[in-house]
Amino acid sequence: MRLSKSHTISLRRKLPEGRLITSPSPKRPSAVLRSTITKTSLSGNLARASLLLSPAGFSPCARSKSITRVRRKQSPKNSRVDQSEASRGRTGKLAPLIDLKSVEMEYGGLRSAGKSPNPARFSPNQMKSRLSASGKVVLKAYERELSDFEVQEVQGVREVYFLGRRGAVHGQEAFDDEHKDYQTAPGDHLCYRYEVLSLLGCGSFGRVWKCIDHKTNSQVAVKVIKSDSKLLTQGLVEAQALEKLLHADPLDSHYVVRIKGNAHFRGHFCIVFELLLYSLYELLKSRNYEGLPLPLVRKLAWQMVSALAFIGKHSLIHCDLKPENVMLVKVHSSAIKLIDFGSCCFTDSRIYTYIQSRFYRAPEVIFGIPYTTQIDMWSLGCLVAELSLGLPIFPGENEQDLIALIVEVIGLPKLEYIRKGSRSGLFFEATGQVKVPERWQNQRFEAASKPLASTLKCTNTPFLHFITGCLQWDPANRLTPDCALLSEWLSG
Repeated sequence: MRLSKSHTISLRRKLPEGRLITSPSPKRPSAVLRSTITKTSLSGNLARASLLLSPAGFSPCARSKSITRVRRKQSPKNSRVDQSEASRGRTGKLAPLIDLKSVEMEYGGLRSAGKSPNPARFSPNQMKSRLSASGKVVLKAYERELSDFEVQEVQGVREVYFLGRRGAVHGQEAFDDEHKDYQTAPGDHLCYRYEVLSLLGCGSFGRVWKCIDHKTNSQVAVKVIKSDSKLLTQGLVEAQALEKLLHADPLDSHYVVRIKGNAHFRGHFCIVFELLLYSLYELLKSRNYEGLPLPLVRKLAWQMVSALAFIGKHSLIHCDLKPENVMLVKVHSSAIKLIDFGSCCFTDSRIYTYIQSRFYRAPEVIFGIPYTTQIDMWSLGCLVAELSLGLPIFPGENEQDLIALIVEVIGLPKLEYIRKGSRSGLFFEATGQVKVPERWQNQRFEAASKPLASTLKCTNTPFLHFITGCLQWDPANRLTPDCALLSEWLSG
């Protein structure tokens, strides 16, 4: 973008943490700008993003020097975001719970941990005057405010919307910690566009950050994957899968999280998502792990089954369905969305054999039998049972323990099915009897000794039939998503 002599880029320091690129006057019309982060193309190479930045080191450090040669603009009265807002990850405090009137039943909910941040972070005039600048223009205006690394990096950036904290950069290794996670902090930027607010969650894949998108003036979730080649490959698969689902669901009616874009940044692959509320795990945790009312469980289950039916039609297997990966969309609503496709695969390219979290792992995965989309229906049965019970139905300490717990509830599988598995010998004798784990040696063990009704403490027959249909040893006998939607419990 070229600026005339009569217009110089100004910098408003809305908070000490960061620098925001704005126009000099709210009256100046906004320019039509291309996004730094572009949506992926199914026909293109997902490894190519519109912003490819040279990797180098980074060490967060708050800016203490005043900005010179740049006019400062005073923040509006309501421009400050409450950055003390609790993280909504697995350990964070939560916002108010969904409206209980939506399920016509009362139960203990969550209370706000504090005052909610003002959603109107910027005034309408400021939003209209929001501009980006090319890296070269920014370099000319702010070279004294950039670190040596930033001086080199910013020249290759097409659009700059936000300059985060000033940091001393020393080399490539300074970006990552010992676990290959990208190091950043609130007030810093990602891709010169996203202002980091707080950590939402972390896992073996990397970290997810709550951010402000300074191009669209909206809050988003940015998943920053570790700088590992295998995780990068899986990240590309995740982005491709979500892009495919995005195009297949233009009306956003199939309960799957929306991808907003992706990019490579300083040796890490980043995926940008819509920002949701909190997970079903957090919902259970807030209730002291007491089960939810069955009418609410039914509403949540219907949406999850619909999501599985949708992704199954597009030959996708989620491979990690669990309470942490189903999120409520907003307060006063029971609407949910399926998230975290980081382990997903297409039915014609199953990459991994070790998948799914243990409590929700399907028998065919444990036994070493080729799996299909039906593994998600097993996980769904475990998840829905947990929503009703409040705790996992099969909390196995290891896979042998897990199989014993399953046998206690649903009985032994057929010998013909056991013999299909390459790993079945670890769990069953040649006669088909289960190998009892060592910790059970002093306890009485008997197959099908704990019926589902007593295990779930429930007498609702349609509900029990639904769970039984999901928890079948043989996936050929298991409910499919389409059949599940027609079941008495969900369709009644």
